[in-house]
Amino acid sequence: MLYDWYKSIGFAEPSFLSLLLILPILIFCDVGNNTKSQGTMLVTTTHFINNVRSFKTS
Repeated sequence: MLYDWYKSIGFAEPSFLSLLLILPILIFCDVGNNTKSQGTMLVTTTHFINNVRSFKTS
């Protein structure tokens, strides 16, 4: 009964189905890679933060 129902399913765009099946893999890879990254900010000049003592400059 379930097999007959499965055989009657048709997709208008099978390529979209393949993209939908790949989506969980892409999400898993993206979440796995982004947990180790750290945000950075590039400051070209520090003349506007001369009096700030809590800002780390290198």
